Amino acid sequence: MDPGGAYVWVGGANYLYKVSLSTFAVVASYPVSGSVTSLAASNSQNELVYTLVQNCCTQSSTYVVSETRLSDMSTTANYAQATASPFAPYTMKGTLPSAAVLPQATTISTKFSNGMGASSTPTGFVIYDLEGHQQLMTGTTPTPVRGIAADPNCMFAYFTLPDSNEYIAVPLESQ
Repeated sequence: MDPGGAYVWVGGANYLYKVSLSTFAVVASYPVSGSVTSLAASNSQNELVYTLVQNCCTQSSTYVVSETRLSDMSTTANYAQATASPFAPYTMKGTLPSAAVLPQATTISTKFSNGMGASSTPTGFVIYDLEGHQQLMTGTTPTPVRGIAADPNCMFAYFTLPDSNEYIAVPLESQ
């Protein structure tokens, strides 16, 4: 949802849409190069962060987590830009699809005034500082992250990996 609460952001194959909550109409469309697999808005920073996967479902996909200003949709930073191959060794009799379509989580921490974010990537996760526009940490996981939660009291981020039946707890540095 946008900072004012009147719009939601929707991402898909080669687009970001701004949708009015009063009319449910698309009021703005922004082209991107690839599939948006997760996104979140930072209300305090007036920015949108999203995971973008290119060349989806091929032998090698590229991905990046982008930070974009809502005022003019300009990119302020990119994080964890890399390539990923399908997780063939981790499929169970071919039942798991390509890793490129599976990263499905982005969250913004309220503990840090919406200034810290975490996103899943096809090969793991990235944690970044939205105020300083810098990448703080990346991690590699055996299968893609499907969910992210933050515990503001313990200052941990929790990543779920249901395809490999795992979760990861990552301590967040205090500011």
